[in-house]
Amino acid sequence: MAVIVITSAKSSPGVSLAAFGLVHCWPRAIVGMELDESGGTWAYRHGLSCEPGLASLAATQQPLEAQLAAAHGHRLSESKALVCAPKEGSIVRAAAGWLGERLLAWPEGDDLLIDIGRVRTGDHENNALNRADVVLLMTGTRPEELASAAAVIADLATAIRRTTPLYLLFVASGPYSADEAADALDELVKRRILRIAGSVPFDPKSAREVCDGGRNAAKVTGRWFGPMATELAAGTAHRTAPQANHQTEVDSLNGAR
Repeated sequence: MAVIVITSAKSSPGVSLAAFGLVHCWPRAIVGMELDESGGTWAYRHGLSCEPGLASLAATQQPLEAQLAAAHGHRLSESKALVCAPKEGSIVRAAAGWLGERLLAWPEGDDLLIDIGRVRTGDHENNALNRADVVLLMTGTRPEELASAAAVIADLATAIRRTTPLYLLFVASGPYSADEAADALDELVKRRILRIAGSVPFDPKSAREVCDGGRNAAKVTGRWFGPMATELAAGTAHRTAPQANHQTEVDSLNGAR
């Protein structure tokens, strides 16, 4: 049972859609939380409500746990809920501050998936990243996107715990395939700094169908995110309590820049 944080490198698309899809496909009870400081998109893309939502949840000042979060979210089913953020980034930033250390105290036994949008380098005080049991980083396959991802990977090592695995999910949006992009980062994989989660296609038409709730939305979501959700859930079923960062591994990764 774990906290999963999904984020992206610069110019990489698809984080909000991937988070939405993973929550839908997750094989256990889960709460999805939108905490992108540039503003929320779930409510507006998928016809949901952000009232109640992230802002009302943060304002409660009660201990943070799944039942409370779900009560301030949109129920997808009996075991799944989405806590949507407003589109105003200033409100999301305030909510993140109000949530504060309560994110660090998210209880064992409940799954929480947090969409933090694009990660900011040097953001080592991000409580979602500090609490994460798994981090899923998204990147495109263009050369500039891979270069940005490599820099973010190095920086994330100083923000997450040594025991927290870092997965990379490719959006095949450039001249190179996901396999070719993975080869470019093979050294990080060999050193067990990074794991490859797979890839999703750059397919705006299908993505719009998921957002609009079209007749093929469930099929597309399951095909793109179902296997990945199963793998991540299986790997996080028995995560241990949070531990401190391990500076030796951080220094090793920084030396690879």
